[in-house]
Amino acid sequence: EYAAAMRLYGQLATGPNVAAYAATAQSGVFESHQDYAGLLALRQSLLGAGNPFLEAPVDIALARVALRQKRPEQAREHAGHVTAWLGRQNAPSPEADRYVYRKMLERASGLETRALLELNDTAGAYRAWQEYLRSEARLMGGRVRAEGAPLALDGDTAAITLADLESGIAIWIQHGQGLDFCWAS
Repeated sequence: EYAAAMRLYGQLATGPNVAAYAATAQSGVFESHQDYAGLLALRQSLLGAGNPFLEAPVDIALARVALRQKRPEQAREHAGHVTAWLGRQNAPSPEADRYVYRKMLERASGLETRALLELNDTAGAYRAWQEYLRSEARLMGGRVRAEGAPLALDGDTAAITLADLESGIAIWIQHGQGLDFCWAS
C-alpha cells in the first residue's frame, strides 16, 4: 500500500502536502522492511527542507524500527526529535491540524517512553510521559499546570499515572517523595 501511494504521489504536482504524504509513504516502505539505514538516509535528505513536519513521520518510523532492533537509545533520540518540536508548538487553528499534531505527539511520546523503559529509566519515562500530557494539553488549547510544579503529596496521598503503550499499560505511582513503576497485568 505504501509503494502504491508513492507511485500516486509521484504523479501529482509537487507541493508541501504532497511532499509530506510522500515522505510518510516512503518511510512506511522502509519501516515495513525494517530498513533503519534507508530511513536514516530519508531523514537526512529531509533535513535540507527545514520542515520538521516532514521529518516527524520518518523519526517516528526510525524510533519504531530501532525499538524492534533492540536499540532503545536510538529510539529515544528519534522520538525525542518529534516530542521536542511538537512540545514547542502552540495549538494550531484548524481542528484537523490539532488532531494530526496530537497523533504525532502521542506516537512519538509513547515511543520515547517505551525506549526509556527499555533503558531501565523508569523516572525518565515518567517525566517523558508527564511532558507528553502537558504538551498535549497545550497543543489542544487546554489549561496546563505550571511547568515543573511538583505535586504536593502528603504521606497518605498517591498519584497514579497510566500510559497506554504498544507494549502494554505502564503504571507509575507517586507517593511522598517515592515513585514506583509496574506494568499492568
